[in-house]
Amino acid sequence: MPLFLFRLLVLCLLLGGVSVGKDRFSSTRFMELLLAPSRPQSPLPTEETEEQAAPQLTRRERRELERQEKAAAREREKLLRHVKTMAVQVARSDANVQDQHGKTLLMYAVQFPNAKAVEYLTEFQPDLRIRDKEGRTVFDYEREGGNGGIRPYAGKLLYNCLRCRDYEEYRAWRRLGAEPNAQLCGAIIFEQTLRDGAFDCFVDIYKGAQLEDVPTQAGIYLSEILLTYGDKAAIEVGVDALGLSVWSVPADSTKFPSLFLLMQRGEETAVKLYAAQNIVGDETLRMAVRHSTPEVVAWMLSQYKGKALNSMVFEAARRGNLKVLETVADGGADMNALNERGETVLMHAALSGDVGVVQKVLEKLSEERRTAVDSVGRSAVYYARWACSREVEQLLLENGVQESEKDKL
Repeated sequence: MPLFLFRLLVLCLLLGGVSVGKDRFSSTRFMELLLAPSRPQSPLPTEETEEQAAPQLTRRERRELERQEKAAAREREKLLRHVKTMAVQVARSDANVQDQHGKTLLMYAVQFPNAKAVEYLTEFQPDLRIRDKEGRTVFDYEREGGNGGIRPYAGKLLYNCLRCRDYEEYRAWRRLGAEPNAQLCGAIIFEQTLRDGAFDCFVDIYKGAQLEDVPTQAGIYLSEILLTYGDKAAIEVGVDALGLSVWSVPADSTKFPSLFLLMQRGEETAVKLYAAQNIVGDETLRMAVRHSTPEVVAWMLSQYKGKALNSMVFEAARRGNLKVLETVADGGADMNALNERGETVLMHAALSGDVGVVQKVLEKLSEERRTAVDSVGRSAVYYARWACSREVEQLLLENGVQESEKDKL
């Protein structure tokens, strides 16, 4: 390589202007985002009233004001030079470079008014646990007047902790100051945290939620947990922390709340007595599929008068209950059914993270359903990744399930 080309390449790399590969950090791009206007400037007033007019300053006051403005401008220029130097160091090394104060580039970025620079920097996996020499994290800088750019990234981190049932990691991030994004947490996350007994995590995301159906759904889940497992902690959470009514459950179960306990214990005679006096409808069968034994489910299927039989196989697959799944399938539920979102039973089985359930569904599934995608374009591989199950993901790929372009989380 000619010497002048080599020198030019070195200069470009030092300035951060060359990106080797798609994912290389560019200090030039970072500084452009950092200094770009964050919002349109307010138009200048055309007229000033006497009250709005700036007060008249003495010559000494004007000189002092000018001195302060120049000092502030010098400090800003000094800070910008330091940040630019750190950006070049990040381009050479990684996003976790710290200066003499222990601060990272991300800590400086949240102090500027443009959140786009923070968003760009988070693409390079910065460590949000790093503390500066005063013991502060990037979340502390965010609370002290940051630009808000770190919140979406932190929200996704916490969401992934809940999705993968890593509740201790979720709590650790919360102690650091990360804020959850409750809007990311749908009904599956709310139900999962309750079923797993992570009541503090449930309360944490529930309080920040603005989902209209959450109070009703939360009441249903709390009631099921109480009645099925006799869990007083769920009731204390629901009543004391959230103010929910623990009896806001489906109509046919409010008449006989002990039915849940009877189902869970497999007391078939008592369940039959209930069914002899009441029609076995969709909600009753769904509760049996969720909580009861295969024997009780089989008997209820023989008395079933509802119209949502195929939905039960989705319920059993998602909960990873192989015996109940086989019972529902033998009772006439179609393993090749689709729900209203275009999802297959295989997708719900992958959500369970249970290899045995997924294997059973694969045996019963048609080739068309095996390679199907949902209404968003995601295959069953996406659902296995959502459940953080590498074993299920590998099993699907080995059995001809094709990965979709939409499968990236």
